[in-house]
Amino acid sequence: MARVPAGAWLHTVLRNTCLMRLRRGDRDRPAGQVMVPALAPGPEEVLDGHAQRDWLWAALATLSPDDRLTVILRYFSRCHSYQAIAAVTAVPVGTVRSRLNRARSQLNAALRQTADRTWLSQATLEAARLAEWQHFYTELHQAPVPRAYRHTYTAGVEVTDTAGRSPDSHTGDTNGPL
Repeated sequence: MARVPAGAWLHTVLRNTCLMRLRRGDRDRPAGQVMVPALAPGPEEVLDGHAQRDWLWAALATLSPDDRLTVILRYFSRCHSYQAIAAVTAVPVGTVRSRLNRARSQLNAALRQTADRTWLSQATLEAARLAEWQHFYTELHQAPVPRAYRHTYTAGVEVTDTAGRSPDSHTGDTNGPL
């Protein structure tokens, strides 16, 4: 048996794949574009997947046993039709439909509640940012000191009046630029 260098073998595999796609009719994809699946997900994708899985299974655990079984059969097994789920659970198709409807509603509520409790949720972040700005503006209006910008946001902000003078220049403050 003759040995074929790996580069030549890969080239042959790629050429044959392209020829098969052309024969099948994948002509709507522009030439030169080959869809190559990722070999392995990165660490961020793995962690996100685990977090989402745990989040979903925790929400599923809040369902009643009958509703949980119906959801698992519908979305995590080969029983995709209502008739198949009804046959496995020995209940009418209407009961399967009502269980799925109730379970979807409960899952929605459970997933939203979990998301709202996390410190990273968008609503929590927006509320914290709003409170920070409201505190800043309240402080600024009670004692309008331009230095509030420096202490709160950045040391590189320079505040001047309409004439281009620093407020510190006419108060006698010599601590440098704002």
